[in-house]
Amino acid sequence: MSDPLVVIGDAIIDVLENDDGTFVRLPGGAALNLAVGLAVLGLPVVQLTTTGIDRDGGLLRRYLNERGVTMCRAPGADFTGVATSQRINGEPTYSFSPSMLRRHYSFGTAAITAMEHAPAVVVDTYPLDRPEQVDRLYDALSCATGLRVIDPNPRPALVGNVHDYRAGFERIASLAALVKVSDEDIDLLYGVSADRVVGQLLDSGATAVLHTRGAAGARLVRSDDIRIDVPIAQTPGPVTDTLGAGDATLAVVVAGLLTCGIDAPAEALEALLTRAMQVAAATARAPGGLLRLP
Repeated sequence: MSDPLVVIGDAIIDVLENDDGTFVRLPGGAALNLAVGLAVLGLPVVQLTTTGIDRDGGLLRRYLNERGVTMCRAPGADFTGVATSQRINGEPTYSFSPSMLRRHYSFGTAAITAMEHAPAVVVDTYPLDRPEQVDRLYDALSCATGLRVIDPNPRPALVGNVHDYRAGFERIASLAALVKVSDEDIDLLYGVSADRVVGQLLDSGATAVLHTRGAAGARLVRSDDIRIDVPIAQTPGPVTDTLGAGDATLAVVVAGLLTCGIDAPAEALEALLTRAMQVAAATARAPGGLLRLP
């Protein structure tokens, strides 16, 4: 595979508050975790993101470069986004810097060219409640010829209007072959049964929906009525941090689909989803969001 995958979404600084009141600053963001996870799996990756030209932006660029990910930064003069989080039983709660609410994406010639040639383009965290930003993403994603994937990954503190976010998500999902949603995404954006939401996304044009279900494992549903359920992997050790488990799951599934194809037999997809659960379990047993292999 010569051309890199493209990941679109946030690269930020995670400020983690420890139990003793001290703080740790780490590179983070769901899209960054996904991009690095794909690189860990051996794939070349470009991340299109919005960082400042400040010290934190330089730190993120170096972090990505050291892990084999090339950063393509959208033009802008704002500060790099910062998310401050606490962990309660391994689950994160967030507050965000004002620059996270103002993040602004644009897609220049280099970004469009990368998307045209990429074997996959994955959107993971994006301001989907801002119509002008959705318009830009829709036009850019329409140029992609490879596997199109979207994970809405909404953070309640960053969703200005749930109705607008849902509308933006559904518009982009109509272009995607694979749509990922978690139980939390469904509760926040829809508040109805997961089966109803999955069916709606398939009816809108998605080929398959990856539904991550926390402790219940994961489900892959395809438009031809293939339905695969895989339980969470039984891995030794306590859950330390669930921050990157969903991104790890998506990374493994995307990497696998590039090999077997989204129209692969059910047995191949079940094996792929089982592997994704094993990687997610290993990731959740280490601090931070970096993909960990079992």
